[in-house]
Amino acid sequence: MVKQNECGSSESIGIVFEKDGSVLFAEYDIAQAQEDKFVEFKLESADSSSHVKTDELSIGDVIPIEVAKKICDRIGTDDSIPDLTFIVPDHTVHFFTNEFPDSVVCRQTDHPAYQNALKNTTDYTLPHNWGLMDSDERSFWLHQERTYRQSMKQDTVWGRRAKEYHSDSEFKVDDGDLE
Repeated sequence: MVKQNECGSSESIGIVFEKDGSVLFAEYDIAQAQEDKFVEFKLESADSSSHVKTDELSIGDVIPIEVAKKICDRIGTDDSIPDLTFIVPDHTVHFFTNEFPDSVVCRQTDHPAYQNALKNTTDYTLPHNWGLMDSDERSFWLHQERTYRQSMKQDTVWGRRAKEYHSDSEFKVDDGDLE
């Protein structure tokens, strides 16, 4: 399972299939490779979600590239298929351009799917695929988040443990709002 560590080392890449416009997102923890010789990542599409591991990593491997290679292996594509668009963290564009020269590589900050998440003015930390969600999916996500936050405010065993689990900086609200 993808775990978010205290340093916030979670990243994601997106792959857009130009034929039908479908999108896959892979979320991974870049710090995990320091502990293990592989990276386990969550692979999400509009209708499914699964956990996948990269092959064993070697010194010098670039984690997002290894994640992308594993996705291409899993979906049965070859690295040179030109109808894939990779939506990647800004600092990895050069690596993707070299590794997948026949594919389009787009910075996350430039891609429309990420624009809505970048303009977040709420106290919620929106998921990486927020810009691709339809209104029903957004409503469902917000309902879950509000329910979770409300349950944290309750003076119950679960509420106290949930407050202990989260750092104060995880929510863009005053400490008083969580108590």
